[in-house]
Amino acid sequence: MILILIGAFAYVLSKITRLDTSLSTVDGVIRETHIYSGIDELTYRTFLALIQLAKEYRTRVKLSQTYLEKALKVLNDIPLYTSPVDVEVMDALAGISYRLGYEFERLLVKEALNQRVEFTPKYI
Repeated sequence: MILILIGAFAYVLSKITRLDTSLSTVDGVIRETHIYSGIDELTYRTFLALIQLAKEYRTRVKLSQTYLEKALKVLNDIPLYTSPVDVEVMDALAGISYRLGYEFERLLVKEALNQRVEFTPKYI
């Protein structure tokens, strides 16, 4: 009887201490980038592929961070395909890029805490 009680307590404690790592906020920020997809479709698809890899490998926080950095670099390159370079688009994408980096790294910090691994964020 005591073993069942201890087991139930350990299960409940593990569920309480585990941090939420859902992607809803990150997905919302990614959706904001869609209006810029028409500037250069290939670059935008590259961004989406890289951010998808970052999302898929989020349990491997350092690998996910690498894909995130590459995705954000590609996202920031999109305004360079306008002629002449549109500063307003560049500023808007820079803001979205910063928020995406911030929100995604918050998720990675939570994942690292859940796994008890070391993680050094770059955007937070």
